[in-house]
Amino acid sequence: MRRDQENQSLFSGLWPDPRLIRELKAVSKIFDGDTAILDLVSKDLCDTANSGQWAPSLSAEQVLRVAILKSWHHLSYTDLAFHLIDSQSFRRFACLPRHETLSASRLRENIGRIQPATWQRINRLLDQRAARQGLERVRKRQADATTVESPTDYPPDSQLSSDPAQAVTQTLLRLARQRMTNSRNRRR
Repeated sequence: MRRDQENQSLFSGLWPDPRLIRELKAVSKIFDGDTAILDLVSKDLCDTANSGQWAPSLSAEQVLRVAILKSWHHLSYTDLAFHLIDSQSFRRFACLPRHETLSASRLRENIGRIQPATWQRINRLLDQRAARQGLERVRKRQADATTVESPTDYPPDSQLSSDPAQAVTQTLLRLARQRMTNSRNRRR
């Protein structure tokens, strides 16, 4: 006889990834009590230029922490909203109360208020703190400049501009032969 339902084990017995919890705690320590970074974020959230728009009220710390989670784990706003509901570790890191649920649009609106210049200042403050604590010597900033091989015709300069023109001309001439257009080869 076929069963209507399978007995499923409860999720309460699952333990979160301890490595992730250690990382979240370490990052949390960096931002705990750092008023300089929170002041930068707070200025963007309370910007008078955007005061006509209604923004759901999250604290500057909560917005900063959910933005860090989004960037760190490469999440979309929809996935971030799901993980903030589903993961107790993410909720604790983001300082969200149990009853608080955040939609993707609410997250997008709040995180989107943080300006690129503010992110640059936050990175500079974190670099200075790491240098003061002897964690890292920050003389130069490095970026990933990984290249990807792609098919390129030789010579790569002048011929590349004429190839598309030749392809368009051939297509137009083929259509002219089929009497769909009246076109002539005007390439020199």
